[in-house]
Amino acid sequence: MAAPLFDWVRADPQTLTEAFERTGASGKPPSVDWSEYAGLIAERVAEWLGDVARPLGRVFGPNVQTWLGWTVTGLAFVLVVVIAIRMIRAFNQRPGIVALEAVVARRRAPPFTGEQHRLAALACLEREEARLALTSIWWWFAATALKEQPDPAMTTRDVLRRSRREDLRARAQKLDRLRFSATAPTTTDVRELLRDFEASF
Repeated sequence: MAAPLFDWVRADPQTLTEAFERTGASGKPPSVDWSEYAGLIAERVAEWLGDVARPLGRVFGPNVQTWLGWTVTGLAFVLVVVIAIRMIRAFNQRPGIVALEAVVARRRAPPFTGEQHRLAALACLEREEARLALTSIWWWFAATALKEQPDPAMTTRDVLRRSRREDLRARAQKLDRLRFSATAPTTTDVRELLRDFEASF
C-alpha cells in the first residue's frame, strides 16, 4: 500500500524566533567536548593496535610493535593538527554574529501576503509543479479567508472554523485530498481548484 505524500512546508522564521525567545531555548548546537572525543579515538586506536600488533609480532618479531606504535603516534599528531586548524578557522568566522544578523534580517522581512501566495501558485502551475502549487494555494486560501497571516500550525479545519467560511468547506476538502493524495495531482485539477477558490473570494 503506497504511503500518502506530504508537502513539507518551511517553518515561519518569525514564529521560530519568538518561540526561542519565550522558552529561553537556544538554536545554537552544543559545543564539542574535544577531550572526550580524543579519549574515544585513543581507546579505539589502542584496541586496533593491539589486534594488529599481536599477529605481526608473531610473524616479524617484537620490534614491529615499536615501529607500529611510532606510526600511530605520527598519525595522531597529524590528526590533532588538522582539528586545531579547523577550530581556528571556525572561531575566525564568528558564527554567533552571523546567526544574529540572519535573525535580524528575517525579522525585517515582511511575511508573504495572500496575493503573493496566489501568484506563487500560478508560477508553479506554469512550471508544471502541481504539488508545489497546492501548498501556495493553501496559504492563499487561509490568508484570504482569515484576512490575516495564518498560523503555520493551523489545519484546514482550523481555518474554516476561525474564518466562519463554511461555504468553502467543499473546496477546502478537495484541496486537502489533492495535497495528501498518494497520486500526483494534475495541473488541470489544480487550475480548476484555483479558479473555484478565486470565484469564492
